[in-house]
Amino acid sequence: AVTSEFGSVVNTMVGSATTTATATVTGISPVGAATASDSVVASYEGDDYYTDSTSSSTSLNDVPVNTTLALQSSTSSTTVGDQVTLTATLSPTAAEGYSVNGESVTFYNNGTSVGTAPLSGGVAVLHLTLGVAQTYTFTASYPGDNNFVTSSTPSPVTVTVQAASTALTLQVCAPVGENLVCPSTIMTYGPFVQLEVTLAPYGVSGSFGSSTQGETITFYNNGTSVGTATLDQYGNASLTLNEPNAGSYSFTASYPGDSNFNSSSTASGAPLTVQKATSGMSMTVSPQPTASYGTAVFLNARFSPYQGTSDTTNGETVTFYNNGTAVGTATLEGENAQLTLSDLAVGLYNFTVSYPGDGNFTSSNSNSAPQSLSVQKASTLLGVMASPGDVTTYGGPIFLQAHLSPSSEPAGNSTDGESITFLDNGNPIGTGTLSNGNASLNDPLPSTGGHLFAASFAGDASFASSNAVASGAVLVEHDSTTIGINTTSPSTIGSGQSVPLTAQLNPYAVAGGASTDGESVTFLDNGSPIGTGTLSIGAASWQVNNVTQGTHTYAVSYAGDDYFAPSGPSTLITINVLPPTTLTV
Repeated sequence: AVTSEFGSVVNTMVGSATTTATATVTGISPVGAATASDSVVASYEGDDYYTDSTSSSTSLNDVPVNTTLALQSSTSSTTVGDQVTLTATLSPTAAEGYSVNGESVTFYNNGTSVGTAPLSGGVAVLHLTLGVAQTYTFTASYPGDNNFVTSSTPSPVTVTVQAASTALTLQVCAPVGENLVCPSTIMTYGPFVQLEVTLAPYGVSGSFGSSTQGETITFYNNGTSVGTATLDQYGNASLTLNEPNAGSYSFTASYPGDSNFNSSSTASGAPLTVQKATSGMSMTVSPQPTASYGTAVFLNARFSPYQGTSDTTNGETVTFYNNGTAVGTATLEGENAQLTLSDLAVGLYNFTVSYPGDGNFTSSNSNSAPQSLSVQKASTLLGVMASPGDVTTYGGPIFLQAHLSPSSEPAGNSTDGESITFLDNGNPIGTGTLSNGNASLNDPLPSTGGHLFAASFAGDASFASSNAVASGAVLVEHDSTTIGINTTSPSTIGSGQSVPLTAQLNPYAVAGGASTDGESVTFLDNGSPIGTGTLSIGAASWQVNNVTQGTHTYAVSYAGDDYFAPSGPSTLITINVLPPTTLTV
């Protein structure tokens, strides 16, 4: 028998027993690296006749075991996202106590590694999820080791991957209070509605992965596009529609597809009914609760619910009423509308406002909370002044002027044509007609003495009454007079003759006023009264009869009256009277 160095029996031959015998062994190939060798000896174990013996050793080179590698695929055709199983089978898997178990097989697609798998029982299995639609050409290789020779699949295995079918689902979400309710089929006109879609499948992970992230979903209402949204990494996309108008909607969505995922659309429309929102109107009045005639009154209306500048109510009209009668309109700007009334007559008002409604909001009014306002007469201020304003002389007029403020209101009533009553020491003396707030009266002949002038406005339906007193009294003084004396008598006369005297008073009358006619002047002789004369047109006369011897100095004086000041004694007239003469014949 011949054994290896390791004691393994490799072959046995039986021949004739001779002194010299030969045994031949063929086909011995020690397994191992080509660079290694084994020592081989031959031994004879002897028998009953011959003793055992062992040959000298000889060297024998090791030879690695040749291998073959086969590759199979679980399918030759599939779709994106499906799993493909590649199975590589290596043969042989063991020799002379050596095994390939645990060693790796590398798999390739078009020469590029796609993964490795360990051998177990000569089989290596790799599972791949293919996310790209294309034809794959798979091969595999075994790298070999010291005992087994490397090998590769003799021919590739092809797998054709087609684009995956997709499904698109859509739900409508609407706010209810502070919550977003999904799905929703009915909502009240409000801030927004959210359309949410999910695409399945949406991607494949891994070295052969693909994704729909960033691709576009188009949303429709009754077939008309309402917007687009981008898919996220999980196949979700959402579109927010701000303040959709009241009405019926049927939302759908579509995915256009790509090279790896087929297009798809939602199977049916997602219905939504948007109902009109219930509107409310409130208002305030400024000023309130009272206003004076002529004061601007602001009617301020507020609309609710206001949800932003995109509301359809912007630019719409609200109508204001007083006791049910329209007094004007205003345009909503945001949630507010304002009407200014500047010509409200004196009286009691009850204001309300109404909104007619539109496609998204119901009509509403503030009838349940009318705003009351009492418009009262406008307070007036009256002023009066006299000219001259402090001292004057009888015979001259005094001009009185009054000013009323306010006397009118723009686009409203006016006091033009109404009367101002003027008073002197509390007694009415005449009226003046207002024009632009001014009225005047000319008092032509006020009596002498102090005059405190005043004015009074009786008021009307829109303007309150008012009174005024001049800042000070006007003193009317007596008219100054002068008196003179004349005579026709020579300056020297004889005793017993007469002296005619004439007086002249100036002024003696005022046109349209008082006159001195009928009043008396006193004639004086040497300072003593000698008689009186009655004035007529400023003149009076007196005659002195039977003048006595001596010097006589004549003058005249005027005592005055209620209107004219006293004057005199006048300048003097001197008359020399000679003594009486006796004529003897």
